[in-house]
Amino acid sequence: MSNIIFMARLTDEGDFAAVWRAERLLEEHGFSVGHMQRGSSRGILFGDYDIQKWRNLNEAERAALHGVMDGDRSSYVQIEIWDAAPIEAVAALADALEGQPSTDLIKRPRLVPTFQKISPTDVSACQPRQEFTL
Repeated sequence: MSNIIFMARLTDEGDFAAVWRAERLLEEHGFSVGHMQRGSSRGILFGDYDIQKWRNLNEAERAALHGVMDGDRSSYVQIEIWDAAPIEAVAALADALEGQPSTDLIKRPRLVPTFQKISPTDVSACQPRQEFTL
């Protein structure tokens, strides 16, 4: 397991409501979710994968995951994503969950700001260089 960069808890009421919402949100943002097994975590990977039940994953397969989802039919669901996952996909998922009802966003990734791209011939965006003297 790697460092956790994203954690959210979904608390929808009703049988499987939080589970189904978590699955839908993860899939909409490019993540695959492992098969359900009562009382066990479900693996999360970015991309289109068929992830087996937790009991069928060996140690290497578990270590290769991008995160896990925990919860059951009548309680909350917790999603953890680790630093091996693509940061842009995790940030998009966090943005989608921000401010939604029945959602506690516990941890979200910090993004490195992107810089404006300028052409080498565009001097209007550049400041004149100042000389450094002692």
